[in-house]
Amino acid sequence: MINGAELALTEGADPVNALALVEKSLAPAAAPNIGMWLTELAHITAKRNEDADSATLTMAAYIKRLVAYPGDVVRQTLQEWSGKWFPTWGELKEILDARSAGRFAVRDALNGMIPKNAHKLPAAYEKMDAEMKAQWLRKEAEWARRSDPERAADLNEQADRIEIEARNQSIGA
Repeated sequence: MINGAELALTEGADPVNALALVEKSLAPAAAPNIGMWLTELAHITAKRNEDADSATLTMAAYIKRLVAYPGDVVRQTLQEWSGKWFPTWGELKEILDARSAGRFAVRDALNGMIPKNAHKLPAAYEKMDAEMKAQWLRKEAEWARRSDPERAADLNEQADRIEIEARNQSIGA
């Protein structure tokens, strides 16, 4: 069931292949692209006064959160923003969650049809740095929590391991 509707595949359809297609639609945009869209939005909206360091931190915080959403949804949301003020994270999150919910619901339903050992990561995952991988895994865990709590716990454990490994590498560097 997805938002009150039933998901059914045609006979002979492979849920793993269907999931791969859905995963492609969930791929995040590259951080530099998100930064460009945020910068454009900052130039056409009113914003609070902040120094350059604060503005840089704000952009980094937004990018860190936006990579957890499908890239096309992020682009559309940022490019269609028509408010007078630069959006708060809460405003963006509400829109992004609503626009992405259907894709995540289909993904979760397909995950429920696939044996546990058949889950694969999207191709974009390998191109992410450790911080983005951990962020992506935590977002996946958040969505999986409803349909597959065991998988959600596994994803959070993977994210923890990645963060610990990255922290240890930065200490050793």
